[in-house]
Amino acid sequence: MFVRVGTGESSRVDVAPGGNVPLRLDQVDELNRLIDDIRHATSTVSDASDRLQTLLVASPGNPSWVRVVGSGVLTVGQGLLLNRGSATS
Repeated sequence: MFVRVGTGESSRVDVAPGGNVPLRLDQVDELNRLIDDIRHATSTVSDASDRLQTLLVASPGNPSWVRVVGSGVLTVGQGLLLNRGSATS
């Protein structure tokens, strides 16, 4: 992923193949924070590069059973939102 931040009103994200392992949600969150810091010029290029490398190799913050339970809760919640008409019948 390449992030290009301009000095004007807009920024641009260019996506290129970078491997076959997708980012986890916690990594996406950290990437968004990094992009915000770059946009606001609160991070140097060297610091941003270091933070990017750190987030790419970071291990998950929770044990696998917590992630499984969380995914189950999220799935049930989305199912209830998508099928709320059947619950009132």
